[in-house]
Amino acid sequence: MDNDVPDGSPVRHGSPVTPSPREVVFRAPPLPETPVVAVTTPCAFVLTDEGGVLAYGLRLPDGSALTVQWSRHGSGAYGVWSSVETPAALWACAITWLGSATNVGPEG
Repeated sequence: MDNDVPDGSPVRHGSPVTPSPREVVFRAPPLPETPVVAVTTPCAFVLTDEGGVLAYGLRLPDGSALTVQWSRHGSGAYGVWSSVETPAALWACAITWLGSATNVGPEG
């Protein structure tokens, strides 16, 4: 028969029932295989659609990206992305790379 002890934990057959730390397991879903791009320096880019500039961004050395949305009123929301292609695909935008010819595009 189950009873409650003063601290509120259930007791079965005279033994407190507590979960073992090993019973709690978090397993993240496997990440999709993505090519690793060797990038050595940050590179600026612009995301544009038919209405003009939607966001300015910076590709970081690990291939991730930061964006700041832009409108005629100024800057807006910012984002942190796993790649430059992620916000471009989400917002259906074209990527325009800014900077020198030696540091343009996904290959660095």
